[in-house]
Amino acid sequence: MEAGKWRFASSDVVAQEIQGTPDFVRALFLKTFQQETLLEINDELYSLAESYVSHKVVSPKYFDAALHVAACTISRISLLVSWNFRHQVNVQRETGFNGVNLLNGYPVIRIVNPLEII
Repeated sequence: MEAGKWRFASSDVVAQEIQGTPDFVRALFLKTFQQETLLEINDELYSLAESYVSHKVVSPKYFDAALHVAACTISRISLLVSWNFRHQVNVQRETGFNGVNLLNGYPVIRIVNPLEII
């Protein structure tokens, strides 16, 4: 990001998730993601996330994982970077998310771990 190779964005979902984390985590988040780079949560995003759940890409218990993917998809961000191997970063999940995206007229998204872009 600092070298200008990547544009970082996050979402209000992450901002809410990190509220209970140590101070240094929240400070790093605030340093990395300014308010204008946070993707807003809206009805369209919730609807797409609910579609992921209804198509059993993820269970309702992991709705936040679906929200993260929906936020990137709706914002036309083509690459989601995550350490969440169970619910996001794996071929079966990515295929499921993209199947739902295509059914709903959205573009496909790549979901990778941070080591893939370093």
